[in-house]
Amino acid sequence: CPVFPGITRRLHWDFEDPSSFNGTIDERKARTRIVREKIETAIMRWVKSFLSAPVFDETSKTDTARLLHKLILFCIFFIPIIIPSAWIFSIESAPRYTIGASMLILLSLFLIWYEKKGEVKRASRILIVGIWLVIFFVSLTGSGVHEPVFLGGNLCLILISGILLDPKQNLYFTIASILSGLFFVLVEAFFGWDYPEPFPSFSIWLLAILLFGVAVYFHHNTLQMRLEVLDALHKELKERSEIEQALRRGEERYRLISTASSDYMFSSRITDEGYPLVTWVAGAFEQITGYTYNEYVAHGGWTGALHPD
Repeated sequence: CPVFPGITRRLHWDFEDPSSFNGTIDERKARTRIVREKIETAIMRWVKSFLSAPVFDETSKTDTARLLHKLILFCIFFIPIIIPSAWIFSIESAPRYTIGASMLILLSLFLIWYEKKGEVKRASRILIVGIWLVIFFVSLTGSGVHEPVFLGGNLCLILISGILLDPKQNLYFTIASILSGLFFVLVEAFFGWDYPEPFPSFSIWLLAILLFGVAVYFHHNTLQMRLEVLDALHKELKERSEIEQALRRGEERYRLISTASSDYMFSSRITDEGYPLVTWVAGAFEQITGYTYNEYVAHGGWTGALHPD
């Protein structure tokens, strides 16, 4: 595309041209079917690659990209349902809902390409900003805080931003949603706003603040609990790893000492019958005694080596 400013990549699928086939009609049809199947397979592979979430070296980045990708696919395949529904149930609201839905679909198509470049966090912010702007546009051209998309859309926006973004950015979008509601209330108070809903704008705005605050509170606490659990698991795994390393170092040190020693060591215990039983030996045992451990035990241990007198 001569207008697109980004980096372009040319794709070429090398298939045989059916018009160049020779042979009987049945042979040409068979080869044409093979080419058609190859084209269908290549197209399905490309679509699957285009619609699949990207995978990165960092696990956290891959998880965020997977969540973002699901949200993008939701915007692409589910939001178009809003357009015919709006024209069926509300002719007056249909044009602005159609414009808002179309903007989100186009933005989502762009973000599918953009997230595959590794810009997951930036793509998440762009999507959240785009959703917020669409909600603001539909509410501004409709009935302000009385618009159904204002409460429901902003509530979903806060929950989504809490999942994809950090708590500080989530708070920024929450404040932006609250301020947009205040803007609609002030516009109605000073300039008037013709809407059919019986509830006062200020009451609905206060309700919006309450819902947004509850959503942020529960989401923040859930996220904090998850982080605490992950931190505890990380500390436990780290402690286990340090203990295992200390045990391995101790075993290696003990092995080196026992191997290099010119003497030998042994351990024994007294059986129920009152006889000593050797449990292990180490060091230069075989060099000094001339017995292996098994031979020594079979011989009766150190009592078997004693002179009868």
